[in-house]
Amino acid sequence: MLPREHRKDIDGLRGLAVLGTALYHAYPSTFRSGFIGVDIFFTISGFLITKILLEEGAIQGNGIFNFYLRRAVRILPALLLVLTCFLILAPYFLIPSELESFARHLIGGLFFYSNFSLFLEHGYFAAIRQSKTFLHLWSLGVEEQFYLLWPSILALFSRFQISTLKILLFLIVTSFAASVILSHTLPPAAFYLLPSRMWEILLGGILATKLLESYEKKQPQLKSILAALLFLCAGVLIKDTNGFPGAWALFPCLGTALFISAGPHAWLNEKILASRPLVFLGTVSYSFYLWQWPVLVFGNFYLHKNGWIIPAILLFISLVFATLSTFLMELPLRNTLRSIKQKKYLYGFLLIIFFAYPTLWLRSHQIIRKSGFCGANQVFRKYKDDLADFPSTSKTCIKKIDPKRNFDICLTTSETKTPDVVLLGDSHAKALYPGLSELYKKSDQELLLLGTWACPPFANNTYRHSWDSARCLNSVQLATDYILTTPSVKTVILSFAFSDLQGWKMKSENDALYSIATVQLNDFSKNLSTKGKKVILISDTSNLHISPRDCFQPPWTNNSDFLPHCPINQLLLLQEAKNREVFYSLISGTCTFHSAEVFKKNGIYFMMKEEHFLFRDSTHVNERGSKLIAQEFERSPCYK
Repeated sequence: MLPREHRKDIDGLRGLAVLGTALYHAYPSTFRSGFIGVDIFFTISGFLITKILLEEGAIQGNGIFNFYLRRAVRILPALLLVLTCFLILAPYFLIPSELESFARHLIGGLFFYSNFSLFLEHGYFAAIRQSKTFLHLWSLGVEEQFYLLWPSILALFSRFQISTLKILLFLIVTSFAASVILSHTLPPAAFYLLPSRMWEILLGGILATKLLESYEKKQPQLKSILAALLFLCAGVLIKDTNGFPGAWALFPCLGTALFISAGPHAWLNEKILASRPLVFLGTVSYSFYLWQWPVLVFGNFYLHKNGWIIPAILLFISLVFATLSTFLMELPLRNTLRSIKQKKYLYGFLLIIFFAYPTLWLRSHQIIRKSGFCGANQVFRKYKDDLADFPSTSKTCIKKIDPKRNFDICLTTSETKTPDVVLLGDSHAKALYPGLSELYKKSDQELLLLGTWACPPFANNTYRHSWDSARCLNSVQLATDYILTTPSVKTVILSFAFSDLQGWKMKSENDALYSIATVQLNDFSKNLSTKGKKVILISDTSNLHISPRDCFQPPWTNNSDFLPHCPINQLLLLQEAKNREVFYSLISGTCTFHSAEVFKKNGIYFMMKEEHFLFRDSTHVNERGSKLIAQEFERSPCYK
């Protein structure tokens, strides 16, 4: 339910926020700062919800219960509709590994803990996000976690006559400080978790308390102009590599607070924000936000064409669904709550919720239990082994090597023996594990795999690419210490994503291409070699720029017997091979095995053999590919 004084300019502000977010999702390389729309939402939400709580006495008596009922009516119908629709479609569109992940994220969205799930997975800005259908529900999780606490906090303020302004300012400053610190030390926590996001919501909330009322009515035109300038600065300066949120979030949040404080009659508010297009977008903003990302994800699975037309069509489809959802379901439901007795309406609404929640949870749990292999698309089932991934950790390895969970990847071939060989790297090193573990087992050597996502195994203090560089540096140091203090370890194999090196501040070819990375790798290898360790570098496979899932025909073709067609851009791969050659020519002190050559015949790269995939995505080999690399590696001088 909206406050008594309905402000169209705030609707327009919401419309602007959802437009920026949707454009960022559709065109991330063009609208690079569009994700700040979420921060605008947070501040608007803090203002509106706090205003409702205070003006309607929702923090007294049965008011808190009524607030949660209205919140449920506002949030759940559209959310459950979107979750249900995509749960029905998912088996026809997603490969098994994606379907299992889909089900896990659906449950996270259903119970408002998506932000925790994504924090543990790391990476709103990572490429893998393109397959996470409910990635965007993290922000809904943050909001609902906050509103579980906020009414009770306000009630305590009122009951014990606590200085609300001082407490709010303390919470805002504390949360902002946490955001700034965590943005540099633990970026995923800063981005996803409530403590570092709470100040953005409270900034709006403090405007609703009227504690700053003497300042709010002054200079409305100046405030709106300053707000517009802050938005402009945010659009120009904020990029997804800037350690967001941290201090950068001040631009959109303060801008939003100034627009709200300026009031509905400031010229920019009245003429721009309260314009019909933005007000309409604001009215459907919640539903549009829910629909746009899943529609983009599902559409891009089979309509992944370069250009702006396909994303624009998908956004238009999302807007149509959002409009229908808003005007045919959400608004009528909210109006019903206003017009009849709450108790009578409550029974019917709770009946729907009690039916929907177990149904969605049970179906999602069934998908997880079957590891995604319960879909309707028989083509995906045919290639299930080729598309499957395997766990990144084992209980044995964690108990024996990594009880404090410093590594994202920890696997070992022995429960009791210390390792003879350590495979060190990132997810690309993990992809090599099935083949190498089998190879070394034949010669009675135990293999240990240690690694951290998006973390080259030789990184030192000059490394700043990873989303969580502190964890990366810590894991590399711990792995090095383990290798140097374990006498049984005679061989160290390094493997990492070559593409990740592009995030380093490298120089041109004339100034020694990849100089930072090569210096670090050479120093790391030299340190191990001088301690008597043999260092082997298994170079990264080519980035094929096409994933096995891109090779399938759309589900509506109803063709279950075709051989997937995977057109590889050979010229692009040959050019990237030259870049790799330059980099690896600068490496010394290691024996280098070039795994990319394993997937090349007569100068042509391939990703399938004997009608089976050798890759599970565009950059990671599957078990078949791993064993093929191991076969060729066994014949190489590096193994002997």
